[in-house]
Amino acid sequence: MGKQKVFKGAVAGLGIILLSLGGISSRELFTSDNFGLILLFLVLSSLLERMTIPLAKGHLSLAFAFILCAFYVFQDLFLPVLIVSLGILLTQLIFDKRKVIDALFNVGIVSTSTIVGGYVFSISGGTWEAFDNYSIIPLFLMVFTIIVINHVILATFYHLLDRNYTVKILLHDIQWDLLTYFITVPLGIIMAGLYNYDPISIVIIFVPLVTSSYVFRLYKKVARLNEQLHGIYTITTEINASLDIEKTLSKVGEHCSQVLELNSLYIFLLEGDEELKAVYCKGDMKDYLEKTNLKLGQGATGYCAQSKQTVLVEDTAKDSRIFNNALDQSYSLLAVPMIRGENLIGVITGIKYKKKAFNKTEVLLLEILANQAAVALANAKTFKDMETKAIIDDLTKVYNYRYFQQRIQQEVEKAALEGSKVSLMVIDLDDFKRINDTYGHTVGNRVLIDLASIFRKYIRKYDVLFRYGGDEFVILFPDTDKVTAEKVAKRILKEVANTPLIIEEGIEEFLSFSAGIAEYPTDADDHLDLMRKADRTMYVGSKETGKNKVSVYNKRDLLN
Repeated sequence: MGKQKVFKGAVAGLGIILLSLGGISSRELFTSDNFGLILLFLVLSSLLERMTIPLAKGHLSLAFAFILCAFYVFQDLFLPVLIVSLGILLTQLIFDKRKVIDALFNVGIVSTSTIVGGYVFSISGGTWEAFDNYSIIPLFLMVFTIIVINHVILATFYHLLDRNYTVKILLHDIQWDLLTYFITVPLGIIMAGLYNYDPISIVIIFVPLVTSSYVFRLYKKVARLNEQLHGIYTITTEINASLDIEKTLSKVGEHCSQVLELNSLYIFLLEGDEELKAVYCKGDMKDYLEKTNLKLGQGATGYCAQSKQTVLVEDTAKDSRIFNNALDQSYSLLAVPMIRGENLIGVITGIKYKKKAFNKTEVLLLEILANQAAVALANAKTFKDMETKAIIDDLTKVYNYRYFQQRIQQEVEKAALEGSKVSLMVIDLDDFKRINDTYGHTVGNRVLIDLASIFRKYIRKYDVLFRYGGDEFVILFPDTDKVTAEKVAKRILKEVANTPLIIEEGIEEFLSFSAGIAEYPTDADDHLDLMRKADRTMYVGSKETGKNKVSVYNKRDLLN
């Protein structure tokens, strides 16, 4: 944001300097005879500035027609630019309520590009005394120079602001800029010609300028709405076709930012009953939100979640609900709840880097999108829950035998491709039948749950624990040889043997297990062979030789 502010100040300062120098050089034109004409140009250009044409980034004005007319009327370069720049400044400060620096930035763009363009016109042989055939090429060069300077400044500014100013947006804006010059240049020349017959003709030409501006504005609004509706349709189609939560969030975030032209977008999902977790972040608060959950009622987003109502903040500098202004400037914020039935799913929060940036249509579109996203996310969550249940053991909450069969095949195939190793440990609890016979199966189930917790605690983060069935567990060690797997296994064995299992108040039991470890590809040819070797090692190497031990497959010591 610092570079953007410096750049904005530099452009504004350059514009002020050029206008000041121009005003000094044109001071002899500020006479009582010209006062009425200057005032007329100022009023008409200000009125036209009130009807700018919205672009993807920024706005277009048809005020160049008055600048061009004034060039020929006053036969001067600086005074027309000074008049129109003053009109822009007053309009944006009084009617648009812009900050002084923002208004001066726009003045700087207009004055810099137009003055440089005017010099190009003069250098290339153009004259302000009268328009003739010799002025066509200089006039073309002037317009070309103005367009280039305008869009170089704007492209640089928007790149510094949010880095979303793409070549596609640039070409789109240039296309519209060229179209306006096809209107303003002829009308400006016509106004200058008619002025020689009757000065009031300037007012008459103002009517088609206003009409053109109004038609362009209306067309752009309709075209923009059509783009947004098509975007919403595309998003809805794509997210409803996906049952993956991550993909759904990514599609909603990417398309929503594009459709609504957002500078920042954050998607939050309800976590527990009192917090919002940011699951999609694009913007300056990304680092903060990825580490910190929002409380319900905290900030505009939290208030949106708490009230389950849309929150529109047109100026964050004046809203007490904004608790962390990472941008250090005023901006607009729109937070919309995602609700399924009566249940809050989460919140979508969009930000634009200017005040009063969201119109009613955009609010409605985001609400429609939020409703669709809520349905898609709820469906994706239901699918994920069902998918998780299919691979999780109901009792111990570790992976089940079904998933083990799938995972061991994947890991062995991966090891074969990468030339790495994978080890497998089969665990069988020692004398577990005694627990069930003595205390009952309910206590036995609780003991299995406690043992699974111990296993989870002492395996490495990339090892995978499964319940094989009954009182048997298996641990898969990806990218691990059997020597390393044995060290982990012995640590687990020691912890299990030394951890008292609470049967009931005042009664404790200590358990042990027998385990066998085998390694692919050293000991086995495929995943099925690996399972057989580890299982046989457990029985022959541990269970039948005293229990409470870990054995590693050795072909010389074990029968096949």
